[in-house]
Amino acid sequence: MKNSANFRPQSAKLPGKQGIPRATVIPIASGKGGVGKSVITANLAIALAQLGHDTLAVDLDLGGSNLHSYLGLGNQHSGIGDFLKGRQKSLSELIVHTKIPKLRFLAGDGRTPFMANIPFQQRILLLNELQKVKARFVLLDLGAGSTFNTLNFFGLSHHGMIVTTFESPAIMNMLTFLKNFMFRLISAVSKQNNDVFKELIQEFRRPVNGIPVTVASLLARVAGQDEKLARTLQQICRSYSPRLVFNMAENVTDLQICPKINQALKENMTLTPSFCGCISYDNSIRRSVRQRIPIILIRPDSPPARDIIALSRYIASGRYNSPRIKTAKELQSEVGRR
Repeated sequence: MKNSANFRPQSAKLPGKQGIPRATVIPIASGKGGVGKSVITANLAIALAQLGHDTLAVDLDLGGSNLHSYLGLGNQHSGIGDFLKGRQKSLSELIVHTKIPKLRFLAGDGRTPFMANIPFQQRILLLNELQKVKARFVLLDLGAGSTFNTLNFFGLSHHGMIVTTFESPAIMNMLTFLKNFMFRLISAVSKQNNDVFKELIQEFRRPVNGIPVTVASLLARVAGQDEKLARTLQQICRSYSPRLVFNMAENVTDLQICPKINQALKENMTLTPSFCGCISYDNSIRRSVRQRIPIILIRPDSPPARDIIALSRYIASGRYNSPRIKTAKELQSEVGRR
């Protein structure tokens, strides 16, 4: 995997001053486009701000930045693209205040072309600047799919959020995204042993009609050459627990897919997910997108708005980063009571 050494797992929180909670960073990804990732990011950022928390919404969908439109903002703000092109000295200078108290916004590359695949040096520069941001919650709206940029930014937190619908293609792409993330993580850490790394590269190039490559099979290959490295990788892999949010739910029975997802992630990727949110389907959210007014502002009593508010309260409570994760049964019970 080219440039795999550039990826490094990061802390889920940015440093804070003594007595002040550190910023909780939530990268928000999706296996494919069209599942409502940016809509949820925008409305979730508003909901957290309405709860009284300093919140920053960052558009990191480089190559397809449009988070501003879901926030009801114009595309007139300079952003990350301008910073990386050297037209601004500091990223913090580009952060703008919105009309919503406590909510700020950092634009992506809406006015700067050809930013979809930034090099390693620019990514490090961007990450260093993000660490200087002062906010309670930092929501990162990532690009859809499994580009190296998206996988790297998703690794900023051990509890990154991934949005999917209940459609089979969306579920499969979500699982593929998490598989690619784990493979990139393993290859990056394995770089310290060149012989192991070369063997993993051969595993990734195995024909698709052969035995499927899994996290367990990769760890077994590593253990065959370097047991200490294998133990380190096992600990790192177990430290990741993705937070799954289902969008466009029409019925609580849709959540019956959760046990199968849980089993697939445990068996193939050694991941234990937390099923932390389910957003109801409602035509009002389409109207809000067309009108460029967030659903949480135009229809706060609508089912999807109430679900997003519930998710924001879950995050603000501190349970989002808790070692005790929300199970599929708990999510089903919560949705059934609404």
